[in-house]
Amino acid sequence: MVNPVKYDRTQVVNRACQLFWQKGFYGTSTRDLQAELDMRPGSIYAAFGSKEGLYKEALLAYADTMKEKLQACIESEASILAGLEAFLRQILVADRDKMGSEVCMFARAQTELLSEQSELKATCGAISSESEAYAADLFEQAQKAGEISGNLTPIEYARYFDIQLNGLRAYMLRCQDNQIVDGLIKQVFRIMRNL
Repeated sequence: MVNPVKYDRTQVVNRACQLFWQKGFYGTSTRDLQAELDMRPGSIYAAFGSKEGLYKEALLAYADTMKEKLQACIESEASILAGLEAFLRQILVADRDKMGSEVCMFARAQTELLSEQSELKATCGAISSESEAYAADLFEQAQKAGEISGNLTPIEYARYFDIQLNGLRAYMLRCQDNQIVDGLIKQVFRIMRNL
């Protein structure tokens, strides 16, 4: 008889996501995972195949969480740009103490993964491309609504937004003042409206 599964897969992946986000792929040991997930290494490998398998699921969970937060912000605001601005405020200011790391998990993954993790790098790249395409769709809607000009293409706006988001995250590594960060978020959107 097969033993029943004694864990909630979603909860385990989310806890692993926080740990990987905080420590990175290489900085997270099997012992760290065992302690955080309250699972033995054999159970982790039986459930996810490998540390890489668990990391891949953690990346996908991170992407889903960010997309859900973005969608909620878009739906709660009167315009696309207001929703994007609310999203930045949410993840950079309101959720600051809840984040695994102030650096984007994808940015961290793309800088630390080596060539022998080509499948993980490809997964990370695919998720980043999907996120960029989703943002481009939002910027296309913002253009149609007259919120931003047609001087840039929607994908150019999406890239600008991504660069600003990651730049603000990097700046926050040394700046602990949420009022300054809030002012910088406002500045990003003031500039974007005038591009």
